[in-house]
Amino acid sequence: MVKQAKTKHLNELARRRLLIVELALRCHSTKHGSPPKQLGELMPEYLARIPLDPFTERDLSYLPNHTNWLLYSVGEDRVGDRGNPRSDLRVDIP
Repeated sequence: MVKQAKTKHLNELARRRLLIVELALRCHSTKHGSPPKQLGELMPEYLARIPLDPFTERDLSYLPNHTNWLLYSVGEDRVGDRGNPRSDLRVDIP
């Protein structure tokens, strides 16, 4: 039961962190016409610091792709599957 509660907490924390970074990415893209090459470019204008993936305590996974990007947390299996929604956590905002 404790493990389930910890996993649920980490999932919610990851979702919040992904949402924060997603919003910063959208602001950057709107102003500059393209996403940043790396998340560090969001500081300090949009973020004071880059939130970490709560499952790894490393940077969230970010892959820019022309005018779009893929942002995700590795999820509870702690293995990045390039944003595969079956195992990784993503925030999909249209």
